Amino acid sequence: MPHARDRWTWIGLLLTLGLSTGAAQCDCDSSQNCSQDEDCAGMLWTEDCVGRWACVEGGCLPDCQDGCAQLADCEDLEWPASMDCTEASGHWECQAQSCVPVCTPEPECDLAADCDGLTWPGDAGCAQADGHWECQQGACEGVCDAIECDEHADCIGEEWPLDNPGLDCTEATGHWECETHTCVAYCNQECTFLSQCMLRDWPEVCPGHWSCELGRCRAICDPTGCGDAVCDPDLGETETSCPADCVEACASVSECLDRTWRLPCIGAWACLANTCTPLCDYTQCGDGLCDPAAGEDTGGCPDDCLTGCVWPEDCLGETWSQLCTGHWNCFAGACQAVCDSVRCGDGTCMPGQGEDGANCSGDCGYGPCSQAEDCAAYPWPEGCGGRWSCSGQGACQSACDAGCGDAACEVLAGETPDGCPDDCAAYACLTSGDCDPLSLPAGCTGRFLCVERVCRPICD
Repeated sequence: MPHARDRWTWIGLLLTLGLSTGAAQCDCDSSQNCSQDEDCAGMLWTEDCVGRWACVEGGCLPDCQDGCAQLADCEDLEWPASMDCTEASGHWECQAQSCVPVCTPEPECDLAADCDGLTWPGDAGCAQADGHWECQQGACEGVCDAIECDEHADCIGEEWPLDNPGLDCTEATGHWECETHTCVAYCNQECTFLSQCMLRDWPEVCPGHWSCELGRCRAICDPTGCGDAVCDPDLGETETSCPADCVEACASVSECLDRTWRLPCIGAWACLANTCTPLCDYTQCGDGLCDPAAGEDTGGCPDDCLTGCVWPEDCLGETWSQLCTGHWNCFAGACQAVCDSVRCGDGTCMPGQGEDGANCSGDCGYGPCSQAEDCAAYPWPEGCGGRWSCSGQGACQSACDAGCGDAACEVLAGETPDGCPDDCAAYACLTSGDCDPLSLPAGCTGRFLCVERVCRPICD
């Protein structure tokens, strides 16, 4: 390793001088005696060169040696007193084969927040309102915000963020939006109603139900709800998601007729692998001919098979011509008047079982009721929009009301799809799942249930 002045040159020179003069000691710092180089550590270095202390004949002498081939050659050199910093706040560098002491600048920042309040650099390329501070290797840097887009078309061709845990779709089932000049990926909406998910194949190995959440169909594992021996399509249970509750055995298709149709499509029943299976069919169902032998019934194919009713309550309002009290029944799509002095006469009006004021005035007339929404099942008798009310005697009373038409359906105040279609048409339902798009009234936390074919808010 090259040196400006070699240590042994010093030693040789000193020995030569000592021998020629007969001196037995060197010209060294007599105040620092030593037996090895390490004994000189801590002495103040005052030379104009870079080097280290050496112990020569029991005394500490400066040994200039600033040459280097690598940074390791600079280790253990004495830090020059002329430097503006100590060795603790500096470091050595090997530059052009010479050891050079360098003061390490104090970091301007540790975090970007440390840069707040500084003057925005004029060479940043943008105003401070269009940029932000970053702390890069201890220095504050003004960085311009990236302007990726002005409209969503500018984002086409961007790389789809597959590593985003909140984005469970591919670009084929998603789209880009431009938000504050930034391209943001979104999944397309798959569902508005729960029923739109129930046609899908069940993807999980566990039993459960479907859910429509934020426009996406979710398969929810639920071994508790699925397994209670009750098939609940209102909660998203299907034959494939919950076969334990929803699969029904059969030997022929005739045994499947008049079972609850759970699919959000028209079609027919089939007995497949001894299991009643509903199948969507828009070809045969819709030809105007009801074919029970092919699995068509009023539930799956009402266009062909329904002639007048599906439920007994569909018959409410029909002319009662019997000379008896009783209730309506719906059989094979036709309303049938059934004389019944037992059920009619028990003091409870049951519109869902076909009782109304015409066939069972003793129990109904329209009533009894305890609140306005109890009257929702009755056919609206007025020729104007209005609402039901429940009198102090527990009877349903209809009245025209100018409030019908204000675009707010007040189900709990007696408005119904029948009596106020301008406001409440969206509140008609067959299952509670049909009520999913509706918003609960202000101050109400709970959920909607389909009661008497009207979406009724059930507040906690």
